[in-house]
Amino acid sequence: MDTQHSNVFTSSTNSSNPIPKEDKVLEREITTVIRDVLSDLKTNFKLQKAQVKKNVRDMGIANKQEILKHTHERLQSILTDAKEQIRVSIEKMESKEESVVVPIEEDTENKQGNE
Repeated sequence: MDTQHSNVFTSSTNSSNPIPKEDKVLEREITTVIRDVLSDLKTNFKLQKAQVKKNVRDMGIANKQEILKHTHERLQSILTDAKEQIRVSIEKMESKEESVVVPIEEDTENKQGNE
């Protein structure tokens, strides 16, 4: 692990300066996305590992290229699914943020119209 990454893991997350509630909410949402994606990846990789063992036992070394090809395709699929999961989660966070902003602007316009 290089120094840049090790600093991230060793730096204190408990600062003496409290962070705003909105920042904590965002941090929690992003952390949840990361945890969910990692959990799914871990599960899918374990399933893939079991599938590889089964394929090797069933097909043998004579079909090494085919086993490697199928393994590569499945791993790519797992990673593509993870990227899609991240994209969808981020879009949900962005749309949630936008939906919060719009009503506030509408309330301001309504107050000005009523005055």
